[in-house]
Amino acid sequence: MEVCLTAVILGCVGFGIYLLYINGYVPVQSKRALFFVGSMGLRKRCNARFQSTTGIIRRVIRWKQPRTVTFCFTGKITKGRVDAFVLDKKKQVLLTLNPECPTGQLYVEGKVRYYLSIRFEKADGDYEIKWD
Repeated sequence: MEVCLTAVILGCVGFGIYLLYINGYVPVQSKRALFFVGSMGLRKRCNARFQSTTGIIRRVIRWKQPRTVTFCFTGKITKGRVDAFVLDKKKQVLLTLNPECPTGQLYVEGKVRYYLSIRFEKADGDYEIKWD
């Protein structure tokens, strides 16, 4: 009986975390870093300071209405590489942002799930991504 109750509780917690993720409240992270302090903000921005970071962070973003959204990548990457991608629901890259290509526009549909994915490759520095 205790094992069954534990399984039900773990299942409910897992489902709750999944609901938070698909609604954009919880990012999924798979990274290793010597130092990493960041925010994948609930609003229209995310930022971080990091050292010796390799990995990926992904979060869901949505808009209530169809519109054109402008993304802006700012920061100082002193070593390695950081790229940000906006993906569609099929996980296909729609927009790439990095220090060489810091801004971009994208037409988004309303109430459709998009993903913001940030990839680090042995990177040091800081960044901020904003969108309207």
